[in-house]
Amino acid sequence: MIDKSIEKSPSVTEIRAILVVQYLEVSVKRNEFDEIAISTRDFRNFMINGVPEEFRLENFRNIRKVKRDVFKTATKLFKDKVFLIQSDEGNKELRLVLKS
Repeated sequence: MIDKSIEKSPSVTEIRAILVVQYLEVSVKRNEFDEIAISTRDFRNFMINGVPEEFRLENFRNIRKVKRDVFKTATKLFKDKVFLIQSDEGNKELRLVLKS
């Protein structure tokens, strides 16, 4: 299940970013804006259930920072596949969106 490119990644954040992009490509359905995106709730569920145990979060007190770091790393590693969108309203939620 885990891609071979993970073995070459030195940091846990990069490994999580690779896993999130793979999850976006395979498991996430289009939202009401016709985007394939992962939000905070989806990210939290993915980090609890969808990631191999050695890459899971130990505590969820700083989930926003972890999400921001993973999403920014994903956009650096996969510039041609994903980009970030930040909501203009509400709590300024950051979402990772798959390019179509």
